[in-house]
Amino acid sequence: MNKALILAKNLSILLVLFCVCCTQALPSVKRYCQIQYKTKGEWSKPYLMQVTFITGKELNDATKSYDYDSFSQYTVAFFGKGKASVIKLKSSLLGVGDTFDGSHFSSMFSISGVTGTDQSKRDWKIEAKKYGKLFEEMSESERNLYKNASFTPDEDKLDTDLTKSGEEESKIVTVALVDYRTDWFIISSPKGLALVELWTGSKPIGGQAFFGDVDKYGFVELTSKINGLKIKVYVDDYMMSADQAAKKLAAKIKR
Repeated sequence: MNKALILAKNLSILLVLFCVCCTQALPSVKRYCQIQYKTKGEWSKPYLMQVTFITGKELNDATKSYDYDSFSQYTVAFFGKGKASVIKLKSSLLGVGDTFDGSHFSSMFSISGVTGTDQSKRDWKIEAKKYGKLFEEMSESERNLYKNASFTPDEDKLDTDLTKSGEEESKIVTVALVDYRTDWFIISSPKGLALVELWTGSKPIGGQAFFGDVDKYGFVELTSKINGLKIKVYVDDYMMSADQAAKKLAAKIKR
């Protein structure tokens, strides 16, 4: 089997693995909390939902990066259609170590709620209990009272508030395959696969999502969906099949 066919096969496998990995939850502690974000200088209505508490080290391990402060704690709030806000908590709990567990959650909310800032520099506040009782310890019927009181999250509106713009949201692309020997890698867009070369910024990893348009030739700027970091790439070709992209990448590697 020639090199291009091997690359095509590996690319197909990686694309399948990426789809599977996207459905897996991050590690650590999930709890019901009431959260609010600041928009136009005012706090949004509160949303009661499950969020994930995690350390910076766990986030770095999960994303295979060094984009997060290993000595800080974070809250990850997932909203419909695969969107998430990664909120760095302003007051880190002492003695947590590498892994966030249930006892750390109890200590963090023993007195009051916490605040933090997400990757878009948006302020958040997080409450874990009402009238001294944790939302997590309430029955489903009790939690429903607070969901009704604070309204069930309007995902479409929330998605609009949390994304940079409708135009950018329609241009989410994903790294499908990276050749770590060179600066070339393959990106998947809704219209097909693009072969790109990294010019500035850190080399991405397989499965990493970006805002940007790779369905055209030339230089483009891509913005990481999870942390807002930017890279500049040169689009060599686009709207390709897996076989076409693999052959193009193999030709670049041979040079």
